[in-house]
Amino acid sequence: MKELHVGPITERMMGTKCPKCGRTAEGGTSIDDKQVSRKPKAGDYAVCLYCGVLNRYTDGLRLAPVDRTERRKLQRDPRMRDLIAIAEKVGAAKRQEWQ
Repeated sequence: MKELHVGPITERMMGTKCPKCGRTAEGGTSIDDKQVSRKPKAGDYAVCLYCGVLNRYTDGLRLAPVDRTERRKLQRDPRMRDLIAIAEKVGAAKRQEWQ
């Protein structure tokens, strides 16, 4: 299995909210250690660290939820499968905190 790289958050973003929980996504990083820019672009994926949902950046760099069909396609890529597993763990942990 290829290692999942998570770099530091070096740039802050403002005005982007998770469509599920409504919390502001203030920063981001890449899972690709070869990616030069850590700024998101349309089509990039993001895990909300508040609720654990997997989102995708739209053309306007807003977050949109990933539907089941897209999620199944993403599961074919080992790194995305790992990212989805992380999202599920974060979501489960957050749900326990909120109970």
